[in-house]
Amino acid sequence: MGKRSPHTNISLQERNINWMLTCSDPTPLAFFQHVFPTHRGQATAKYRKILDLALKESHDSEVLSKLRRMKRTADEARLLLDWETWMQQKAATSQFSSESENSRKRKIGNQSGGELHDDYESESDALSNGSDEETSESEDDDIEDNSEVHGNKNGGESEDVEEDNRVKIDKNEFVQAFEKIPESSKLKLISSGKVVENVLFNYIKDNDYEHLAHSYIIDCDDQKIKELFNDEEWMELTKDHLGIPQVPLDIASEIAKYGNKTLKLLREVVMKSYLP
Repeated sequence: MGKRSPHTNISLQERNINWMLTCSDPTPLAFFQHVFPTHRGQATAKYRKILDLALKESHDSEVLSKLRRMKRTADEARLLLDWETWMQQKAATSQFSSESENSRKRKIGNQSGGELHDDYESESDALSNGSDEETSESEDDDIEDNSEVHGNKNGGESEDVEEDNRVKIDKNEFVQAFEKIPESSKLKLISSGKVVENVLFNYIKDNDYEHLAHSYIIDCDDQKIKELFNDEEWMELTKDHLGIPQVPLDIASEIAKYGNKTLKLLREVVMKSYLP
């Protein structure tokens, strides 16, 4: 367990809940900007958890209305879009920081006759090590926060059952749309001849609730989806030929406005032409 700084009076989880309660527009994107995550699955799970905890804690009608609106609109499609927007912003910030650091090094090198001072390199190493330690402590604090929330499961204290806000799928419509998709438009893996849409359909056809696989979207963080393919197939399926596109922050912010859609709307765009 990482030790906390002496000046830390509240846990990271409490800070995140306070942020959720006081933020005027606590969207997933705003939360990602607040906590600076690197793993999508963990980040979206944390957003949902903090949102639920804030809903339980607040008694202010305006705050409750705001949080309920967020819970209603923060579906899988919104979370995915906001995560992609966050990754764009993070990449742009990292690139800017790297360019600024390189510029600073060149300036110091020029002032010292073309070579960096040893003390500058030591300073950079110290900053890097400090950042790693801080990250480690934050992760440990997060683990502690989780234990505080869940408490002793064997203590006999029951928790309120949360309302199931998942969106139900029309399985008949899903099957009809799949049967109309021409084979020529499906993705066949070169390594095995396996058809991706067929694999996802067979996996998800009996699921009652919205899932990215209903729209034939591969969630790279979903271990169950990954297990549908062998290593060679997965490599072919997820290999990034284009890289992360460089989208200006103003455009990324505009895109984020259109994230409050359900997967059903996305699937209508994908499959409507195949429905009778």
